[in-house]
Amino acid sequence: MKRGIMILGAVLMISAVPVAAQENNKKEGEKPKPAEAKQAPDKGKAAEPAAPKAAAKTAKSDAALTLARLSVCKDVEDRAPVGEAESFDGVHQLYAFTRIEGAHTPTQVYHRWYVGEKMVNEIPINVKGPRWRCWSKKTIQPGWSGNCKVEVVTEEGDVLGSKSFMLASANPGMMKKEEAKAKAPEAKAAGEAKAEEAKDDHAGHDHDDHAGHDHD
Repeated sequence: MKRGIMILGAVLMISAVPVAAQENNKKEGEKPKPAEAKQAPDKGKAAEPAAPKAAAKTAKSDAALTLARLSVCKDVEDRAPVGEAESFDGVHQLYAFTRIEGAHTPTQVYHRWYVGEKMVNEIPINVKGPRWRCWSKKTIQPGWSGNCKVEVVTEEGDVLGSKSFMLASANPGMMKKEEAKAKAPEAKAAGEAKAEEAKDDHAGHDHDDHAGHDHD
């Protein structure tokens, strides 16, 4: 009986050896998984700042200039146009009155005066506020008549608007000066002739063309 038990135990031990060997071989064939490296924060190095967000453009910075008003008139009083019309007869000078809106930084606009298709003057005007009233004055020269206009133009050359008007006749005061000059006696002394010529030349120049401005 004891002998039989010993033989059975030996058989069980022999059968268990291949299974254990197989398990060991399997474990030896597997490659160990590398441990995940955990990098500790470098205390001596400051954390990199996050990428800055794109600055949102404000409506003010992108706002385009607009021409809220454009008038051709005979005068400007108390920051308002006087004598607005679409046709003028026998005037010595005219004004172009404008109100510019949308300028949140200082800029310039130009008043371009046209007689027919010819630009006779371009007057720069500084615009320093978001609601800016400004005007230019133009001396009317002898011989100017017919269709005329004023354009308001930005520094980039964009036309904000224009106003057409009619000159029914030339400036009578200037015409009289031209006629007086033509009828001056040829026998005048050279000094008198030069003085008269200088006087007429001065009167005919656009020296008094200028721009005015005021903010609301």
